[in-house]
Amino acid sequence: MKNDRSRLLVGLTGGIGSGKSLALSEFKRRGAVTISSDEIAHDQARPGKPAHRAMLRAFETADRGELSSLIFRSPAARKKLESLTHPLILRELKRRISRSKGVVVADVPLLFEKGLASEFDVTLLVTAPESARLKRLKARNLPPGEARRRMKAQLPDSAKAAKSDVVVANAGTKKEFLRRVGQYHEALALMQESPQ
Repeated sequence: MKNDRSRLLVGLTGGIGSGKSLALSEFKRRGAVTISSDEIAHDQARPGKPAHRAMLRAFETADRGELSSLIFRSPAARKKLESLTHPLILRELKRRISRSKGVVVADVPLLFEKGLASEFDVTLLVTAPESARLKRLKARNLPPGEARRRMKAQLPDSAKAAKSDVVVANAGTKKEFLRRVGQYHEALALMQESPQ
């Protein structure tokens, strides 16, 4: 996916409730091309799509809420769902990237877990304190026990940070976080424009 001089490909990741989606929307607002793996996953799970049919066969449901609860309780179910859906999501992600130019930011929740970091020119991790993440997840009506279970099912921030090119902390105000994202966008745009 990388090594195309017409674009700088950024892999954006972060744990649940970290502010990754907020960062993606700010990159978009500032002019970057943005691609959301979650959006692709939603699309691939629509009735009639291959992922929807595969989920019905494997789990007898394609309901996101039911599947989320199941996969965060059962590593085996999560592995099975990922084996069904991730190849389809990755194929569509690559297709969208191939049609994009400039600074391209792709939101990839399992960037490191799935060994995809080498596909990007830059990897950027959004982190946030556990207390802030739990507060945000509570605002999404996710019970604290379920929120903690989902957070534990993901690779810890410390492990992701060790593998990331850039770490953006989302520990202060929303305004401060968006300003930091904007600064990184400016730096990335300069990198993309400079001769390689």
